[in-house]
Amino acid sequence: MKVIAPRAITNAMLFASSLAETDSTPWKPGTSFAKGARARGLISFDFTIGTLVDATLTRASSGTYTAFNGVLTTVGVDQARFECVNGVCVGLLVEPQATNLFARSSDLPNWTGLKLNSVVTADSKTSPAGDVTADTLQLQNGGYYYNNIPSTAPGPLFATGYVRGLAGGTAALRLYSAAGTEMGAYTFPASAQWARTTLSVAFTNTAGRVLGFDGRTGTGGNGVTSTFDVWGMQIETGRQTSYIPTTTAATTRAADVLTLNWAAKGVGDGAYTARYTFADGTTQNLPTKVDGGKAVVPTDSLNGTIIAQVRLVEVPDGTRIYESLQADNLAHSLTDGTWWLDIAPTNRWALFDGAIGSLAKANGQISVTLRPDIPVDSLAVLELTAASVRVQITANGASVYDQTQSTNGIDPASLIFLGLPNPANASITVTITGDTLSSLVTAGALVIGNMVDLGLTEAGASIGITDFSKRSTDDFGVTTVVERGWAKRMTAKTKVDTAAVDAIQLRVASIRAVPAVWIGEDGYNSLIVYGFFKEFSVDLALETISYCSLTVEGMTAAR
Repeated sequence: MKVIAPRAITNAMLFASSLAETDSTPWKPGTSFAKGARARGLISFDFTIGTLVDATLTRASSGTYTAFNGVLTTVGVDQARFECVNGVCVGLLVEPQATNLFARSSDLPNWTGLKLNSVVTADSKTSPAGDVTADTLQLQNGGYYYNNIPSTAPGPLFATGYVRGLAGGTAALRLYSAAGTEMGAYTFPASAQWARTTLSVAFTNTAGRVLGFDGRTGTGGNGVTSTFDVWGMQIETGRQTSYIPTTTAATTRAADVLTLNWAAKGVGDGAYTARYTFADGTTQNLPTKVDGGKAVVPTDSLNGTIIAQVRLVEVPDGTRIYESLQADNLAHSLTDGTWWLDIAPTNRWALFDGAIGSLAKANGQISVTLRPDIPVDSLAVLELTAASVRVQITANGASVYDQTQSTNGIDPASLIFLGLPNPANASITVTITGDTLSSLVTAGALVIGNMVDLGLTEAGASIGITDFSKRSTDDFGVTTVVERGWAKRMTAKTKVDTAAVDAIQLRVASIRAVPAVWIGEDGYNSLIVYGFFKEFSVDLALETISYCSLTVEGMTAAR
């Protein structure tokens, strides 16, 4: 027996879907809904998918960002920058105009400030940008190495630089005024990886200043010779932003201008409150005005620079359909239970609502593309009326898996794909195809996750169904039947190694409150149950062999 421990699907993971909405209309503040009319919320702008959908971005200069491979990458004018952490896209970089005041940001040999007991080896190491432009700096017996910085208006000042591999003594990133007054210092730790060292100070004088590295005792160093790699120095006012490379003079990166097409989400013109969710999980509400179906993001007002998601506070997320309970339903929020009743998932979301009684429907074909947030090795498509299911997996543009299974005329059918490759940055496309282009294709659930082996299923597994139809007989013996849904049930016994019992018990316990895909035996549709385990017990029969008994109750099916 096996079980697929499911991974919950979020809007961020649903990259594309061919499913259209035909049973509801988008909720709008200016639209009046009749009693019984159906409305749905809107899908938010999700920038963790790594592409612009219903949005445009302009920027009058180049810009840098961390790509999926961890390399600091430069893109040209008007190109979006999707910031990645450990190979996962966390959002869209949207930054105000900023200027790097630090000339020769990656050219240590030509810094113009004070220097003592220091040796620079130019272009000796691979930089965060992937090229061999990083320099190695050695501060001998408490030496120092600085570059001159031009005068600026009083205010917050942010100094940053990429540092790696501190060996020997300690050293600090330090900022001095021209008069020799220390304005700030940060003693950076040793690190085998590139780290962006940050120094934040507030200053009041406008005189020139110097920024650099110092190994002297009492200035953040300890007077012992230290050696480390340096690249990508930056000093800027206002706030810290992404790296801006410079040559012989200060360089300015233009502001990002992000325009959101709210009309494509079903939102009419008017004043709203937009909620921005940033990559660090923080949120910010800002007023927004939709004019001509579009609104420009106020870049200068944002608390963060990496936007993960944008939605309207007034409109719920667009995964559910609501039915109007009263006539003349105008401008009442979908969350107001006096006016609206939550009745079902949208067609686009029916595959991922954790139930199989709500069906996704389309003529001819259903196609969805998922981008899992963690690697998965298993996939199931349940309660199918279709001819076949094809699963394709790509990673970084290359195909790594392409398999098709037939339902063999079983209706409804359930198909399982195990042993999937799970590279980083994988995209999984599932295509459900009918017998003809006009055939109605339906599916109750699409589940992805990781498989847990519960041992070899013993002979004698018991399967059955529970019928929820209601039957009543009146005084004259007339029986009336109200047809309702039904659910599978299964009881099985498996043989496992005794050494694996503890791990199996913990894994089963971890999915006790979520529906999972239980597979009694490969190749038998009746032994695939989507639901919850009711009872689980272990018989420690022998020193090396034990037996697990499991009862699974399925979710209610639609037919």
